[in-house]
Amino acid sequence: MSEDYQHACQRAELLGLPRPSEEEWRQSQAAQIENRRCDDDDDDAVDAVVEDLDHADETAGRITGGLDELTTILSHTQKKLNRFKTVCGRMGTLLKVKVTSRGGTPRHKPEEPNPDAEKLKSQEKPESDEVMTVESSDDAVVNPANSDDQEQIDINKKRASNLAKVEALIVKAENAQHTMQNSGVHPKQIDLSKKMGSHLDKLDSMITKAENAQYSMQHQTKQMKKFLKK
Repeated sequence: MSEDYQHACQRAELLGLPRPSEEEWRQSQAAQIENRRCDDDDDDAVDAVVEDLDHADETAGRITGGLDELTTILSHTQKKLNRFKTVCGRMGTLLKVKVTSRGGTPRHKPEEPNPDAEKLKSQEKPESDEVMTVESSDDAVVNPANSDDQEQIDINKKRASNLAKVEALIVKAENAQHTMQNSGVHPKQIDLSKKMGSHLDKLDSMITKAENAQYSMQHQTKQMKKFLKK
């Protein structure tokens, strides 16, 4: 008879319970060992879920920083587009004024033909063409189409990368929640439900930022195409 079994018999006598047989005691011990093993497995599963959530939170923080940077770039690009639009409007007004001024004012007295004046008029035409060429050249300098196209390509690549990471985080969060449910551990025991809720809130925030960035990029692309058509 083992010492542990003797202790179990003494404990039963003290509590006024029937004395267990050795076979019943062995079965009880085996059941307790199995329960402890299951508890340890559940704890390991919960620890794995918590570790995955911590890693996902770190990744979410980096992605959020990238989305904030993308939003800053889009804001800077929009300022450039607004400035370019203003410059184009001023140049269009300037061209209209110059064309009107070159038409001249009506003369009240007839003038005799002057050969020197005819020569001056013939010289003014190339000068007008030259002015228009210079102004068009300035417009080309101001036009940020090439730089904006490259910047738009970089933004699209960064957006695609961030969206892929967000989708991966959502899948990981869903897998973690599924693992937690299968483990049979109540969320209140380890306060895992709050952590999961906080993580999902971060994912929702990232998705909102990504959608806003996508809308801004589409709007800016339409603006640039409109400028290029002009």
